[in-house]
Amino acid sequence: MNSLSNCVGSLALVAVIAPLGAGGSAGAAMVYNGNIKAAIPSTGGGLYVDIDNGFTTSTTAMAGWDLNIVGLTGDLSLTGPEGALNLLRFPASSGPSAGRFAGGAGSVVDASGSYGAGSVVFGTGAGEWRVSGTNYFGFRFTIDGATHYGWGMINIHPTGWARLDALAYETDAGVATYVSNLPAPGAIALLGLAGLAGRRRRD
Repeated sequence: MNSLSNCVGSLALVAVIAPLGAGGSAGAAMVYNGNIKAAIPSTGGGLYVDIDNGFTTSTTAMAGWDLNIVGLTGDLSLTGPEGALNLLRFPASSGPSAGRFAGGAGSVVDASGSYGAGSVVFGTGAGEWRVSGTNYFGFRFTIDGATHYGWGMINIHPTGWARLDALAYETDAGVATYVSNLPAPGAIALLGLAGLAGRRRRD
């Protein structure tokens, strides 16, 4: 990949989305931001994301980070803190660095999945990342020691830049989510980042 500019995400609003119809536990909600637009650097430590603190992004590691994305030359690496295997593998992929993390719309993210970390696999096969286009992925992470599930979206351009554009996660521990699944716009309520301060993990 070409050298990517460093970027710190400055987020004003996120959406807290209440579930519609059946599924999920009572009171469960999804927190979603579809306007992150944080460049993924190909130098240094990459992009760090603190998911449950308003999707804060930084090009240097911050306390409580949950996801690290590095754009290497012709490569892209996704890892969790302390080497945690938190990226949902495409079904039938195996090994800690299988790299087939790209999930299609509607892919379920829950305890039944297999999770890994490391460099992604580029190509046109199932679960492989597209060099030019939008790529979705599922992930898990912890808040106060409990596992939560979510999904994200990364766009990769053939000229070399890569960008994290969206992230979402379930506020209730253990509740399954589905890649790129959002309810009708009328179910979305917007809150300032200050309103999410109480969701922050106390490690």
